[in-house]
Amino acid sequence: IVAYTEAARSMMDQAPAAAIAPLSKVIEMKPEQGWPRQLLGTAYERTGKLPEAVEQYRAAARLDVKNSEVRLDLGRALLNLNRAGEAETSFREALQVEPKSAGARLGLAQSLLVQNKAEAAAPALAAYLELAPEDDAARLRLASLLVSLKKYQSALAELDRIDAARGSTAEG
Repeated sequence: IVAYTEAARSMMDQAPAAAIAPLSKVIEMKPEQGWPRQLLGTAYERTGKLPEAVEQYRAAARLDVKNSEVRLDLGRALLNLNRAGEAETSFREALQVEPKSAGARLGLAQSLLVQNKAEAAAPALAAYLELAPEDDAARLRLASLLVSLKKYQSALAELDRIDAARGSTAEG
């Protein structure tokens, strides 16, 4: 098992397709373990086989109910398959396991935006920014979203935060 796992991990970045066979072998030997399925899902995702990745991530999530990362991986794959509603559910499940997951907070906000749920996306994006305050692109997205919601003062406050982080002011 160790040899198959190490071989798969070493191939994951350069040749993810080559990692599929050894990971499948590990799953045969350890069908009760979630982590090899999560790795196999990653290999499939990196080779562009998103439906197969989703299948493996779902199986891993069933086997490892306390793993927030596999739910984050699942949400990301679902979002890339344009299945934003399912992605939203997965990101919410990840947050139940790990409430401080910046990735899950951002994924939730993105899935809500794709579904045109602006009212729900704004607080989700704000919660993400509490965990990742340096993400100016997300802060700018939040400001834009707040303008679309006619929350102009809040939008200006977000823009001021960007200026403050850069050490500049609106006056110059």
